[in-house]
Amino acid sequence: MKKYLILIIILLLLTGCNEKEKKVTEMTFDDEYYDIMTPYKTGVGNNYVRSSVITTYDYTLVDSGLMDIAVQYFDPNDVKFQAGQYLTEEILIDLLSDENLNNAETVTIDDITIKPNYISAIHEQNFLNDQGELSGIAIALVINPYQEYQNNSGTYLYKALNTDEAIKFGQEKAQTLLKYIREIDGLEKVKIMMSLYVVGSPDEISSGNFEYVGDTTNDKITFEDLDYQYQYLTSNYVLENDLNNYTAFGTLVKNIESEVDDLYITAEGLYVNNNLKRVEITVNSSLLTKDKLLMISQLFAEEITKQFNDNILIKVYLKINDDTKALIVKKRDSLESNIYLLT
Repeated sequence: MKKYLILIIILLLLTGCNEKEKKVTEMTFDDEYYDIMTPYKTGVGNNYVRSSVITTYDYTLVDSGLMDIAVQYFDPNDVKFQAGQYLTEEILIDLLSDENLNNAETVTIDDITIKPNYISAIHEQNFLNDQGELSGIAIALVINPYQEYQNNSGTYLYKALNTDEAIKFGQEKAQTLLKYIREIDGLEKVKIMMSLYVVGSPDEISSGNFEYVGDTTNDKITFEDLDYQYQYLTSNYVLENDLNNYTAFGTLVKNIESEVDDLYITAEGLYVNNNLKRVEITVNSSLLTKDKLLMISQLFAEEITKQFNDNILIKVYLKINDDTKALIVKKRDSLESNIYLLT
């Protein structure tokens, strides 16, 4: 029998902790997680992104995706996670400048001449052993084929440049970045995993996807195709490639809405090699009483185990005015859903 459990989480803000205390925080990504190296250090890159008026991407999504991919290269049982400590904001500003990694030739499309800035950002993550020694580095280069320009009236527009050319440029500059990293003291031979994240069109819902990955212990890297992408379960991609889960989500929404109205339900799935691995469902409402919140949580707990295959990790976020009030989790290969009420 499929079951659900209800748990109450009390959110506490802990202050005054001794920096020398051995405290470990678990960060869950799919079925694997990395322990966080303590004392905790923030990333020295300060989330620097080359500014753009037209194109944006989900910084958090790239960070979590990079960690997902890193699991295949750095075993969570052997290493701990630490935010990047080598590529400082000052270094990133220099690396992403027109004179450095973004030193590209101008491109003319429809009589519009554009100086491309193909590389929008560089994400860095570090992985350390129990002794605090660096075991590896994960890097994501964010590649943007959609380049902005100003028309005669000063309005910002964009042109879609050749994606293959943008990716080729990114792969070449990844070699340059790799050589730069190798010149940093202590990083001469450390294992480095690099990936390319390609930004989606400004006119589309999807913010982009990871498309290439490789790893090396020297100053040369070979990239391989990576089929890792997020898709909304109502998208044409899912309709054409995964009709079963397209229908499953549609049935779930229909069943929920037959019981409760005034809900806005969306779902995004992670596809790896065209297989759905993880689903995140977001439910928004302007007002929910505590008893109605619990009732809806129970409905979703039942429906996600009923509609989707057991081998899919599913998370449901119930929100009131974008403030998360409940979380439902069905782990992979489980017939059970856990309901967490956030108080």
